[in-house]
Amino acid sequence: MLTEKYRPKNPFQLVGNEEVRVRFIKWLKDWKKGSKPALLIGPPGIGKTTLVYSSANFLNYKVIELNASDIRTKGRLE
Repeated sequence: MLTEKYRPKNPFQLVGNEEVRVRFIKWLKDWKKGSKPALLIGPPGIGKTTLVYSSANFLNYKVIELNASDIRTKGRLE
């Protein structure tokens, strides 16, 4: 997809939300195993996923993505 092809690979290529972006990158750099995770909230299309993937790429982290729909299946609900 074009959106994936042209997704920024570096968080410093993002435009907008400068304060939040810098705070998230600093938090991710300082994150220690076992500490609390980050929770990014906001309306669709503001760059939450792009921020996470570009920051992880920049810091050589691997992203594991989980969605609520992964566990809210018909079988589990029953």
